[in-house]
Amino acid sequence: MTDNQRASKCMDAGSRGTGAHLRACSAAAIGGCRFGILVMLLGLLASCGAGDAIPTRDLATPAIETPGPFTPAEQQYLAAITNVLQELFPLPNSPLDRALGEPTRDAAWQRRTHAVLAQLRAQLTAAEAIQAPPRLRAIDTDHFRAGLDHFRKALDYYSQFVDRGGFGDDSQARSEWNSAGGELSIAVTLTQGFHTRHP
Repeated sequence: MTDNQRASKCMDAGSRGTGAHLRACSAAAIGGCRFGILVMLLGLLASCGAGDAIPTRDLATPAIETPGPFTPAEQQYLAAITNVLQELFPLPNSPLDRALGEPTRDAAWQRRTHAVLAQLRAQLTAAEAIQAPPRLRAIDTDHFRAGLDHFRKALDYYSQFVDRGGFGDDSQARSEWNSAGGELSIAVTLTQGFHTRHP
């Protein structure tokens, strides 16, 4: 016997007025209500197809790409942004890393460090002049330009830090510096991946 049938039977019995009958009727009615809610939820789930799933972004495989081999302009762009990454973040450490690591921070240190920052600004200006080919503009905007923007902010924060004689908090500068390196690395990696898919 289903919950709905039990509820109907209890309602008939309950009309004769006993407390036991009424309690049984209430329990059956609640069971029937639960069954109805379950059916409704299952219907809602069934109406949601796989195509309604929330999409996730795969950075390594863009959803839409114009077919065709890797062009000379795209090869030049890849070489240029790779060079930018290597110039701004040389290994094992950069001139700025070495300047900031000096133990003595006097007026001479300030002049040397500001000279390093000026050189980095010149390299940043040159990097900003790089133009992305049409098929690589999304990578350029989302990562390469974003990385350059973080780098500019890092230089501004480090310049203020040097003006203070190397005293105070430099966490904002380091955060922007690290973000710049991360975004530029992603730009190079994604462009290399695009080259692999379009030999």
